Amino acid sequence: MKTSVDVKNMPKWGFIFIVLYVVNFALLMGGALGGALNAGFAYRSAQIAANFEKSTGRRVLACVGLWILSVIVEIFLAIIISSLFAKL
Repeated sequence: MKTSVDVKNMPKWGFIFIVLYVVNFALLMGGALGGALNAGFAYRSAQIAANFEKSTGRRVLACVGLWILSVIVEIFLAIIISSLFAKL
């Protein structure tokens, strides 16, 4: 597993996932927690996209799976946080 991301060598399709994380931040869960989560997921997606040891199909599927996981985590956290504030 690579520990650094060389954006210059990342394929163009990898930037689509970074844009998706920005959209997630704007639509699902903003603020510091949402920013940290989306930045972490975007960084990991960039690592996956730039890992040329695996086939393109496997990298795309891994990025799609990671994006779906990020949406599930953000929705789950948003529900928990809103239910905590509703009790106040």
